[in-house]
Amino acid sequence: MNSDITVADPKNAVNITAKTDYNTTIIIDKHRAFLQRLFPTKLQQALNESELIQAKTELEFRENALKIAKKTQIQSIKETYNDFLVTGKGTIRKDRTVFFAKQLQELEVEINKITSMFYQLIEDQYANLDRISIPFLKEMEEKRIEESAGRFRDTVDKLMLDFKNILNEEVKA
Repeated sequence: MNSDITVADPKNAVNITAKTDYNTTIIIDKHRAFLQRLFPTKLQQALNESELIQAKTELEFRENALKIAKKTQIQSIKETYNDFLVTGKGTIRKDRTVFFAKQLQELEVEINKITSMFYQLIEDQYANLDRISIPFLKEMEEKRIEESAGRFRDTVDKLMLDFKNILNEEVKA
């Protein structure tokens, strides 16, 4: 039936022939490309090798460019954080210094008050020693008062050292 239409209308015959030639050309090109890939000519091999070298060079260039960009970004981030760290540390250290100076001042005032009260207590105890008439008991009481004064001084010194050590404390990893 198609042959009747083709014969009847010459334009259809030309269209069908053109389509057939086009399809045939595509099929031949596909087979030729397949065969060329399987059995490339020396020229095709050289072209393929050249394309591979070019692609490899381009990839290396891109990789190097990315490495440089990454290093630049890291350096920029480091500089930003270092700047933040320096300015932040300055403020924190200033505030910490003021805080500890105030705490030390308050501690000194309190220690002086407590020491004055303790010294008054010791003076009162020494005054009471005169009322003890037995030398052995008087000597024992005097020794107890001296030991008490020594313990007080040792305790105050230890506590002041503990306060000083607070300044040197750090967070350990």
